[in-house]
Amino acid sequence: MFSKSFTGILLLLFSLFSLGYAFHTTLRDLRNQGTPMAEERLGQDGKQKVYVLYLHGNAKCITCKEILERTTETLESSFVMPMNKGVLVYREINMDLPENREYANTFEYFATSVVLALYEKGELKTWKNLDKVWDFANNPDAFVPYFTKELESMLEKGGLTP
Repeated sequence: MFSKSFTGILLLLFSLFSLGYAFHTTLRDLRNQGTPMAEERLGQDGKQKVYVLYLHGNAKCITCKEILERTTETLESSFVMPMNKGVLVYREINMDLPENREYANTFEYFATSVVLALYEKGELKTWKNLDKVWDFANNPDAFVPYFTKELESMLEKGGLTP
């Protein structure tokens, strides 16, 4: 009898803790929903460049966070030169913000995505949703080569490789 009551109390405490943690992280994400997109709409400056876009909503699952981490780590380790030259730009776009909703149709947004977009003279020329990032999120040995190959291909399409 005592063990059933004790187990019930533990389950209740665990549930309350989990609910509190979920509420805390949701509020934190809502407070931090600012996005670098405010300073520049995609392609606005008219220069030729490739954008790496991490499209997401307010709430991010564990896999979404792994995709974000793998993407930024790969950019910081392998694509510093094109980023410093300004021909490769990384942006996180919160698709739940009204000012970013136009991108939902443009990039056929459904769920957290990594999209490569080539802009020339202020116009979107081509783009690709890297849908396999979901398959490789837990496997850096597969994610990094996949992401690197796709990004190098997009840079080549734009004639932006050295």
